[in-house]
Amino acid sequence: LQTSTNSIDARTEELEFRMQACEDGAESCQSRMAELEQQNVTLLGKLDDLENRSRRDNLRLIGIPESLGEGNMVSVLETWLKETFQMTEFPEPVSIERAHRMGRPRQGTDKPRQIIVKFHHYAVKAAILRKFQQQRGSVTFEGSPVLMFQDYSAALMEKRRSFHPICAGLAAKRTKFMLIYPATLKIYQDGSWSAFTSPQAAADFVNASIEPQGVD
Repeated sequence: LQTSTNSIDARTEELEFRMQACEDGAESCQSRMAELEQQNVTLLGKLDDLENRSRRDNLRLIGIPESLGEGNMVSVLETWLKETFQMTEFPEPVSIERAHRMGRPRQGTDKPRQIIVKFHHYAVKAAILRKFQQQRGSVTFEGSPVLMFQDYSAALMEKRRSFHPICAGLAAKRTKFMLIYPATLKIYQDGSWSAFTSPQAAADFVNASIEPQGVD
C-alpha cells in the first residue's frame, strides 16, 4: 500500500510539473504572439507609408466625362490643365507620365469613373492642387464640374474619411482646422492648435470645447 501511495504521489508531482510547463509554454506563446502582432502592425504601417510615398506625384480627378478616352487622355488633360490653371509661369512644364480611369466601366449610371494622373514633377502636381483649391467650385471640364484630390492608399483614405463628419461640423461652426498628412486633424481654438489622430478624441474635444460661431 505504501508503495502504491508513493507511486501515486510521484505521478501527481509529475503531472503538476507537466501542467506548470504547459502553462509556462502557453504564457510564452501568448507573449510571442503579442510581439508578432505588434511587429505586423508596424510593418503594415511602414508598407502603407511606402505606398503613399509612391503616390505623392498623383492626383485623383473626379467628374471628367467618360467621353474622354484613354487613347488621348494624357495630351487632352495636359492642355486642359494649362488652360484652366494658367500654368505658364511654372519652371517645370505640365507633363503627365500616365493617366487612367479606376475600375471597369459602370453600367446604368452616368457617373464617370475617377481618373488617376501621375505627373513627372511633384512641384507641378502640388501647384495644380493649390490652384484648384483656390478655384474650388468653378473648375469644369467640357461643362462638367471637376474635383481634385491627392491620391492616397485605400487604408489611408479610410482613415482620413473617418474625420469627414467632424470636419463638416467644424466648418459649420466656422472653426479653423486642417487635416494634414497622413491622418491628423488639427483644430484651432483659443489661440492654439490641438492635434488629433483619433476621430473620437477629436469629436469629444469639439463637443466639449467649441461653440457655434455667429454668422457675420
